[in-house]
Amino acid sequence: MTGGSIDIDRRIPHDGQALKPNLHWAAFAALCFFFLGATALWLRLDRSPPGWDDAFYLSHSLRQYDALTAGGLPAFGRQFLTGMHDKPPLIAALPTPAYLMFGRNPRVALGVNIVCLMAMFAALYGTGRKYAGPRAGLLAVFIVGTMPMIYGLSHWYLVECGLTAIVCLAIGLAAEWNGDLRTAVMLGVVCSLGMLMKLSFPLYVVLPLTFL
Repeated sequence: MTGGSIDIDRRIPHDGQALKPNLHWAAFAALCFFFLGATALWLRLDRSPPGWDDAFYLSHSLRQYDALTAGGLPAFGRQFLTGMHDKPPLIAALPTPAYLMFGRNPRVALGVNIVCLMAMFAALYGTGRKYAGPRAGLLAVFIVGTMPMIYGLSHWYLVECGLTAIVCLAIGLAAEWNGDLRTAVMLGVVCSLGMLMKLSFPLYVVLPLTFL
C-alpha cells in the first residue's frame, strides 16, 4: 500500500503465471475424464463372459460379499483370511463396497478398475510434476492412458490393474516423503495393501524404497 492506496500491480498476475497452474489441473482433469469415461463406456457395452482368471477372482469376490451379508464382519474376516487359500486376498474384498451400493452383480466389480486407474493417474501426475514439471506429469498420464496393456487390464478383473495402481502410489509417496510421519505411515499402508494384492509386490518397489 502506498499513500493509503493499494498497490494494484501486486494483485495483477503477470504473463498469465497465475493461470498456468489452473490450466495444468484442467488438462489433467480432461485427460482423466476422457480415459476413465472411455473405460466406463467399454465396460458398459461389453457383455462378453469373463475369462478363466477373472472369473476366478470374481467368484471369490461374490463369496466374500456373501460372507458379509450372511454372517456379518466376523464371517467376512474369516473369508478374507482363508477364502483365497494360498493367494493374497485383497482382490476378492475390493468389490464389496460396490456390491453393497449397486447390488450383487459381478459386472459391478469392474468399477474397481476405474478407481485404480484414477489412483494411477494421480500418482503419475504428482511424481512427474515434482521431478520434471506439470507438462511431464501430463505426458506421463497420456502415455499410460494410451498403453494397450493398461487400458486392456481395466477391461478384466485381474490382480495386475490394482497392483499397478498400488505400485504407482507407493513410488509417488516415496517421492513426496521428506521425513514426515504422515507420509511414512501412508507409505506403509500402501505397501501393506500391495502385499495383500500380490506376493511379488516388493520386486516392483525395492529399488526406489532402498534408495529412500
